[in-house]
Amino acid sequence: MARAFDAVQRDRVPEGVPLGAFVRGIARHVIADTLRRRARTAGASLARALSVPTADLSVLDLIISDERARLVRDALGRLSRADRELLERSLLDGESLVDIARRSGVQPERVRKRKSRAMERLLEIIRPDACHASDQFNDNGS
Repeated sequence: MARAFDAVQRDRVPEGVPLGAFVRGIARHVIADTLRRRARTAGASLARALSVPTADLSVLDLIISDERARLVRDALGRLSRADRELLERSLLDGESLVDIARRSGVQPERVRKRKSRAMERLLEIIRPDACHASDQFNDNGS
């Protein structure tokens, strides 16, 4: 409620948006931020949240999983520091792009574009042939 009250006082309620909907949106964001913060302090990461219990995996699955993790770690290491930090904050730490933008002092749309481009660069490092397959297809005149 404090955030909603502050937004109303500073005249930051978007024009045409009902006050109730605006307050519900703020409440959703506060809840999501709180859940992300709890997950981080509990030591949960995106990798652990998505992982399958090892008892359900074969030895081959574990090897493939380890190899994929190594490829991603190596690719992250080859990115610029800014790209690596942005991806770690958004994907591993679960920080929202709006929060990253606020803390960085830039517009959220700029952070979204930076993340998108960083993901493209990461994928180019991991799968250089797959990223340029459409270019090769088009060069053949097809």
